[in-house]
Amino acid sequence: MGNENQMVLFDLILLSDIIWGIFIVDFAVRLIMHDNKLLFLKKNVIEIIGLILPFFRAFRMFRVIIAIGFLTRAAKSLQGRLNI
Repeated sequence: MGNENQMVLFDLILLSDIIWGIFIVDFAVRLIMHDNKLLFLKKNVIEIIGLILPFFRAFRMFRVIIAIGFLTRAAKSLQGRLNI
């Protein structure tokens, strides 16, 4: 059952990333087609923020990896102290 849950989660994350990509392409096309690009960017600041924020979701994974490494080292250290 756990493997099925992981597959569903992966599929949902993939679907989310595909939808996010479609919004980015839509925004880029509208920006390219707009005559006054600076005005377009000023009028769509909230949309820009909405497109950029999901990108930082990937950086959360780095924190998890660092935390796992720290916990592994701490457990080994504690295990070594308990053996002494």
